Amino acid sequence: MARVKYGALITEIKGKVGGSVFQGGRSGGIVKNLPQGLVRHSRRLGTSEAKNSISFSQVTKGWSQLSQIQRDTWSALLGTWTFTDKFGDVYNGTPYQIFCAVNLNLLFAGLTKFTDGPAYLAAEYMNYSVPDYEIGVGWTIDCPTVTTDDQQLIISVSRPQNQTKPLDSAVYNLLDSRLWDPATPVDFSAAYTALYGTAPVAGSFFWCKLFCFVPSYPRQQFVEYFKVSVV
Repeated sequence: MARVKYGALITEIKGKVGGSVFQGGRSGGIVKNLPQGLVRHSRRLGTSEAKNSISFSQVTKGWSQLSQIQRDTWSALLGTWTFTDKFGDVYNGTPYQIFCAVNLNLLFAGLTKFTDGPAYLAAEYMNYSVPDYEIGVGWTIDCPTVTTDDQQLIISVSRPQNQTKPLDSAVYNLLDSRLWDPATPVDFSAAYTALYGTAPVAGSFFWCKLFCFVPSYPRQQFVEYFKVSVV
């Protein structure tokens, strides 16, 4: 279904309507017509996707188990915990949306879910350093900044690829989640090989997504993307 952003005039439309797909382009909107008779086949969920689907269901169902007092703690975050839509506009959302966002971030990081809304606590930028992946040497990520509070670093990566694709088309899988020790850079080359079953080859590249949060206030902060060349 297409999504339309209304201003004084309609300024943007994205999505699918009937046999047409609306996309944003550098010089304006683009409309692509799907071939007649195109059939999109459904597929069965893989093991990891099925687990993610079950986990998401557990998060959303958790809201119905909260007392009114607990729900009020999530309402208290309105105006503090905000969301950004696909057009870049910031909005407040609902207590239920905040509850889901908090607990999905915790779930993604392998941490225990919250039943009460957290107290606001901002993360601090950790000055990410993400070098090239060097075959035979390694791939060491360093975040040397010493922060006031311990911070959880979440690292996701795409599969290696040989052709440049738009950043928003990359598919990321979780590589690592840990309380970061700024005194200890970590070589993730073995973890990358274990994740995808093979090491990337010279001349390819992959995307790396990093973000952090304070575990007591698990909002994704300082999200950054890096294009990692394999040399």
